[in-house]
Amino acid sequence: MRAAHAAGSCLAGGGRYWSEPAQLAGGAPLTARLMTSSFFMPSVRGCRTSLLVAAAILAGAGARTAHAAVVHRAHASAPSDSTKPKSRAAGADTARVAGPSTRSDSAAATTGAPPTATPVLDGAAIVAALPFGISGMASATLFAQDAAFGFGNGQNAVWAAPSSVGEDRWLMGGDVRNTRLVVRASETALGASANAWRASAVVEMDFFGGFNGTGAFSDEQPQIRLRTVFADLRRGRTTIRIGQAPTPSLGLTPVSPSHIAFPIGIGSAGVIGWREPGVFVTRTLSAVGARTTVALQVAAFRGGWTGPGNVLDQQSAGEAGVPQLETRLDVGRAGRRATWSAYAVAHYDQKDLSGIGPDTSGVGTLTGTALTGGAKVTVGRYTLQGSGYHGRAIGQLFGQLSQFGDIRGWGAWGQGGVALTKRLSVWAMTGTDDPHDDDVRRAISGEARLANVARAALVRYTAGPYTLGAEVLSARTTWTHASRRANQLALSVIHAF
Repeated sequence: MRAAHAAGSCLAGGGRYWSEPAQLAGGAPLTARLMTSSFFMPSVRGCRTSLLVAAAILAGAGARTAHAAVVHRAHASAPSDSTKPKSRAAGADTARVAGPSTRSDSAAATTGAPPTATPVLDGAAIVAALPFGISGMASATLFAQDAAFGFGNGQNAVWAAPSSVGEDRWLMGGDVRNTRLVVRASETALGASANAWRASAVVEMDFFGGFNGTGAFSDEQPQIRLRTVFADLRRGRTTIRIGQAPTPSLGLTPVSPSHIAFPIGIGSAGVIGWREPGVFVTRTLSAVGARTTVALQVAAFRGGWTGPGNVLDQQSAGEAGVPQLETRLDVGRAGRRATWSAYAVAHYDQKDLSGIGPDTSGVGTLTGTALTGGAKVTVGRYTLQGSGYHGRAIGQLFGQLSQFGDIRGWGAWGQGGVALTKRLSVWAMTGTDDPHDDDVRRAISGEARLANVARAALVRYTAGPYTLGAEVLSARTTWTHASRRANQLALSVIHAF
């Protein structure tokens, strides 16, 4: 019964998953994110597919187990000299368990040796015994660009790089790094009472972990990268999440089948937030079944900065200072003709600029603050969404064009979409990020980003798990000594599973 309950919990999972909130659906309020394990639970299709795959993997073990059980039963029912008249009945009973006997079985029966039965695997029983589900998406993008982008070309293009490709200008390539795998442990009750805490867990990976080597064939071998890993405790309307998870400041992101792990606008046009290890507590304030939902989330998570110590060994100013603190309020309502949601987030952190050692140079501390929020409205075939922020010294959250220092700035973006049919939709987006120029020049001595404007247009076709999108992305980036433009044409396909 416990095994069957575990499988049932898996198959009862919610919608598909993107760590960037509901990318293909255009975002979701916090309550929906929590119901889907912060943007994910395996879909029924995903669970069934993953469980059948796992069943196939376990088939060898299942076959050996079934065979051992049949042989044991055959031994127990094998005729002795005093029970030879019952041998036919015993053989018939074995045949019912093991299926049709083979020729070797018949020979064994005439000699009195235990038969070697052909095992019959009970696939449903194997599936029911699996306490997890596997889900994700296959993603591929073919693109052409007239200039280089940062953070990189292809699926992680966000702003125009300070130098162009060259006289030829156009480059053409392909990218599959948005491909994602998610493993989710089914929710399990930690007690017998109806009010017992229930535990679940999520591990999520994509392929932005660099490349296998630096040779001519390396870019066809992207390496796996851990994105999120956390365990949840849920009871009633309260969820306690511990692990590496999206920060509350990561809210809505533009709809794009090409830019998912690096959404359009992240660190370039008003989108901020990241994934950090910490404690995230969420309480749904509205009553169960209420049309208007309200949820409050508070979080404390690891700090981050560029130095002064080894950032790979957690010795930056962020780890040496006060952990990052955020609180988020979500409100949403689903009606017959319109659905809307909105959120607001406050952020605070303090970096110790001397690192983990004594402050011998008197550099002191640096406080980071931010206010961010967003909203989404869907009325019939029309969707409008967007978000913005204003903050100071939050480069670790991709603020101020992902630049680190005592820099103030703001950013915002908006996107509109129209569903032409049930499967075909069109989308248009624009956004900007504008740190204070004087702050940037004081904090960064070399080439730095002073402003960026991003625009994008998308035609998207969706049928079940399959999505096909044709997209245009344009970035105009103002650097300290020059202004650059970069344009990308992309054709992307996604199959969610």
